[in-house]
Amino acid sequence: MLQANAERRDGNTIIAQELLPLFKADPAAWQAVRHLHGWLRNDRATLAEFLSSWRQACPVDVRSVVRRIADVFGVALPGEATPRARARGFQRPR
Repeated sequence: MLQANAERRDGNTIIAQELLPLFKADPAAWQAVRHLHGWLRNDRATLAEFLSSWRQACPVDVRSVVRRIADVFGVALPGEATPRARARGFQRPR
């Protein structure tokens, strides 16, 4: 895991390269980063749970940034359709 070894530059670079286009296209996306750790974290949370908590910690106007980050990594947030299904217009029933 990258968190366990912050010196894994190769892994960090891969993630940065995937996210850079999102932040270049929408500089306001940096507003979401301010809320990256704005909640009590669970170290056993899955990536989907982590992203969902992050999104909830963000103001409504920047929550879509976290949704797009989840899409970059192909992660479905709890209660949502997978990114591929959403691209096809599918919505999970509520």
